[in-house]
Amino acid sequence: MYLELAFSNKQPLDRSLLKIQLNRLNLTGFAKEVANNDKRVRALEMVLCNCIKYQFSKYPVFYSRDHITYPSEKVNPNGITAKPLIAVIDALGEHGFIDNKPKPNRWGKAPEPDAEDTGHTSEFIIKDEAIKLAWNLGINKKTIFEKASTHLRLKPYVNPKEGIRKRKMFLDYDDDAYTRRAEQRMKAYSDFMLKQKVRLVYYKQIIDIEPQHLRRQYRDYDNSNSLIYEGRSYPYWVRLSSNERKRLKINNNKTVSLDFKSSQIRWLYLWHTEEKLDPDYDAYDLEVNGHKINRDIVKKMNIYLLNLKSPLIQTKRLKYWYQELDNDGKKKTIDWSGKEQAKIFKETLELKGVTTATMRNAYLDKHDSIRQYFLEGTKGGQYVAWIESNIIYELAYQATLKGIPCLIVHDEFIVQAKYKQEMEDLMYNHTIYDTANMGLDDPFDYRGYAQWRLHRGEIAPAHKGSTTTIEF
Repeated sequence: MYLELAFSNKQPLDRSLLKIQLNRLNLTGFAKEVANNDKRVRALEMVLCNCIKYQFSKYPVFYSRDHITYPSEKVNPNGITAKPLIAVIDALGEHGFIDNKPKPNRWGKAPEPDAEDTGHTSEFIIKDEAIKLAWNLGINKKTIFEKASTHLRLKPYVNPKEGIRKRKMFLDYDDDAYTRRAEQRMKAYSDFMLKQKVRLVYYKQIIDIEPQHLRRQYRDYDNSNSLIYEGRSYPYWVRLSSNERKRLKINNNKTVSLDFKSSQIRWLYLWHTEEKLDPDYDAYDLEVNGHKINRDIVKKMNIYLLNLKSPLIQTKRLKYWYQELDNDGKKKTIDWSGKEQAKIFKETLELKGVTTATMRNAYLDKHDSIRQYFLEGTKGGQYVAWIESNIIYELAYQATLKGIPCLIVHDEFIVQAKYKQEMEDLMYNHTIYDTANMGLDDPFDYRGYAQWRLHRGEIAPAHKGSTTTIEF
């Protein structure tokens, strides 16, 4: 989980009193590091509140060590700033209260060739010593609370290759009809899920997943502070493997996984042509020169077509995925398909008339009516993700109104088995993006809103610091 900036203690730590308390605990050196100004005291209080909140979690707490501008009160009600926070976390680590691990790779994965996002996030593990320190300072489960903050986050676009550096953690944005609507729905869904008990159940171990506020994350790709790119949420369960997710229980009940076949392509047809595809329609069913192409290959190709701009780079990424060796000739342990799929890919390219180019062209021809959304780069791919995420989180909100707890992993809904039929009814009978039903179940004009914000992006100045024309 990420460090929650909004946690506070009902009785805020007082700097003068804190020094006395820490000296009495024989922590004079620690006191000099964390109580020498009010900003560090606020940061210490917030971090210790996180430790109390997540003390039974088996997962690390993620945080950033970048010396960037922290967000305003809308997102950061305690006024936390970068340098005091980093100093406090370092002090907690040096004095044995936490296991501080600065800057491990963000997802534990090496970046793919030419990847835009090679950033890192630091983490720390909560130790018993941190819990005892919090108790000694009057911080416990009954005293901590979360100050009000938005359930929508707008992150800056970053691309060092283009000279665009990260200067802020989150961006401020002006509220409009969409943001007010999305905030209201996400708050209702988040508040409802905070009341549910989520567990990972193994044969010899049960891990309780601590309730956490759920927030949708957007990114400012066009420098207009628009919330029309990305829009997903990233709680603990998103990082679980598909096998681990099968072990999730909600309120001690077994769960089932429900998702849409070919989700993003399905919603592009609905968005662009208003065609509602049959639930069993498979966008990845592809034939090239009389040869049926393996579905996993087509699905991977689709991801690159939606998120890259150049056909050549798309081919390069696809081939790299199926290579066992990296560019240095070493065996890859991550970021590759595995031997079985690599063998299928090799055999596929040996078929007469089948190349990465003929597969790409056949796929684009198959989806000619939505062709304009492919090969539009990262920005285009994240616009498609926004189109999808609006449907997913609207369905989560509708499930909330019906009292159905659901965990979301991109386009997947994890619900208690007893709600399977009811959730499927919601999934396949919604009227989101349905022009004919405007003014009924979902009166919001998403398409009109998107056109307005896209226009704002077209007239917005280039990202500050950019030394080149931005290519997405």
